[in-house]
Amino acid sequence: MSELESYLKAGKSAAEVLKRVPSIIQEGMPILDLCEKIEDMILQLGVQISFPVNVAQDNEAAHYTASYNDTKKIKDNSVVKVDIGTHLDGFIADTAITISFNSKYDRLVKSNNEILSEALRTLRPGLKFSELGGLIEDRAREMGFGMIENLSGHRLDQYILHANESIPMIRTPVRNEFKPNTAYAIEPFLVERNESGFVVDGNGSNIMSLINPRRNKVKELDELTHDIWKKYRGLPFASRWLVRDHGEGVLKKLHELIRINALMEYPTLLEVKGGYVSQFEHTVFITQDGAVVTSER
Repeated sequence: MSELESYLKAGKSAAEVLKRVPSIIQEGMPILDLCEKIEDMILQLGVQISFPVNVAQDNEAAHYTASYNDTKKIKDNSVVKVDIGTHLDGFIADTAITISFNSKYDRLVKSNNEILSEALRTLRPGLKFSELGGLIEDRAREMGFGMIENLSGHRLDQYILHANESIPMIRTPVRNEFKPNTAYAIEPFLVERNESGFVVDGNGSNIMSLINPRRNKVKELDELTHDIWKKYRGLPFASRWLVRDHGEGVLKKLHELIRINALMEYPTLLEVKGGYVSQFEHTVFITQDGAVVTSER
């Protein structure tokens, strides 16, 4: 199977799952239940999970997933971002949708989806990242909205969710351009015009990734590190997955691995002024003469 075929199969599965999310999610629903339902659906389609399901509400832009004993629920009148990732042999699909339970933000959400669709139609090899960012920013401002300026799209690589290129969703002077035979995730985040347009790290995290798989000369930590590497190959994972496999005692070991810089945490990202955030995302594979949206529904 070629790289493109693997990207397409991962993307088709991600699209199938995301298509079902609006019929599953409900106000008052436990976020733990939602995460586990979505992750189970991914596995049932014969692909793997490339990162824990993100369920971010209102001013949360990204990186919230349920803990093993989470009691948090989908709030009434909330704006919910659901970001999912699949992979086949490490070739990743990364896609997201926003669902509004608050009519005040329906136009924000609808405009965000339209802007992403417009941006995807421009993609081709040789297009500069700055051109795409400028188009997205201009359309958002024409529609009366602002952008989250410090969140970007990203290049994908095998078993690497964020490869070494970021794609600004605003106009910037970067010279990078889209290259053939390469996959990218495009994800504009919109806010109301009067919001700050920036996110900061919140407290705590239930999402982690292994960044240093070297031996620590502590048997129990080495065994855990080996298990994490074998299962996730550096892709992000949820602390609740480790609790499921090893019991609650694993949390102390995870904190120690974070302390010695073997693991990286992904804190929840919060809009600075508390503004509601919308997000839509697709994965694209750049061909020699155009682009294929692998995660299109």
